[in-house]
Amino acid sequence: MGNERITYENLLGISACVALALIAHLSSLPLWVPVVVVVCALIRLSLARKGRGAPPRSRARRRCLHRRPESPSRRSDIRRP
Repeated sequence: MGNERITYENLLGISACVALALIAHLSSLPLWVPVVVVVCALIRLSLARKGRGAPPRSRARRRCLHRRPESPSRRSDIRRP
């Protein structure tokens, strides 16, 4: 996913899938979870309808996502018997 934008129709489909998942688990979720998800989805859909895209991701966040933690067995500073 480079710089391509999600269309409003795709965003509606994604929101419908999230709504179906929420409905399926509504009885086991605390009340605030579906409320927050619905409010966020409505805000995002209203912004997309006005032609505004999603906010850009920060560079620091992108670097963290692509960096893999070094496992202890691969570290060179650990002495092995």
